[in-house]
Amino acid sequence: GIHLTNSASIEIVNNNITTTFFYSPGIYLSNTFNSRILNNTIATGIEIGYGPAAHGIELDNSPSNSLDSNVVRTSGEFAYGIYITASDNVTITNNNVSTFCCEVEIGIYLFSSHYSHIINNSVITDGNGGSDGIRLLVSRFAEIKNNVIETHDGGYGISLFADNFDFGTLQNLNVITYSSDDYDAYALFVDGGNFIISDSTFNAAYELIDVSLNGMINLTNVSFGEAIGTFNRHWYLDVLVKNASTNLQGATIRVYDKNNRLLTSQFTDIYGRIPRQTILSYMQINGGVTSFTP
Repeated sequence: GIHLTNSASIEIVNNNITTTFFYSPGIYLSNTFNSRILNNTIATGIEIGYGPAAHGIELDNSPSNSLDSNVVRTSGEFAYGIYITASDNVTITNNNVSTFCCEVEIGIYLFSSHYSHIINNSVITDGNGGSDGIRLLVSRFAEIKNNVIETHDGGYGISLFADNFDFGTLQNLNVITYSSDDYDAYALFVDGGNFIISDSTFNAAYELIDVSLNGMINLTNVSFGEAIGTFNRHWYLDVLVKNASTNLQGATIRVYDKNNRLLTSQFTDIYGRIPRQTILSYMQINGGVTSFTP
């Protein structure tokens, strides 16, 4: 593979990399800054059987780097497609990541790496239990948007392991998980932290969403079936006021919740609209539900 240490402003572009040695990543950066990994095709690990294998792309203590438009395929136990440790402000965009074969093969894994941007990626994992699509472990202020994630045989779609100082936003995600064994296959698993999740769809073979009692999770315009744990669920409210075929300007719009509490009072604009409102539908705390709208 390609290994760089103590470097800066490097471009790794248009390479075809195959490694079959244990612990030999396709591309490895250590103490390397402001560099770009672009349009590479990477295959690592063993094709048959179990055993520890190599990550596709690994960054260690290497902040402010970008990974864009790479195709990454890994196999072998504990082989991650993209593995980022102690590396802040990393941008991961437009990558196609797949893992297969064994246990704990994670598509994109960030550990103690803050202010990351994970956008427009396609991730498929086909290992056994623990093969999550995207996993964050104590990685604050992450932005996860426009990703398509598919996991098999018990991998979580997205897993967020955080402390109460962690914060992140997740938006426009399409997540589906399958399980042919007895493994849990949550589409979303959250353990701590404060996350805003919006405009997404989660489908799963097992419980769809599991959120711990720690932290605060807000879901807005998120489609899912069954969920356990603690979170707030919101929906959008769009208002249009018309008189016959004419949009009405200056109409007063008041929105109340089910307890007759005023949520907003606004006048319509020249198009007969008010700004889109985000309305709390219900709060779930460890299974107990408190409703705020009918």
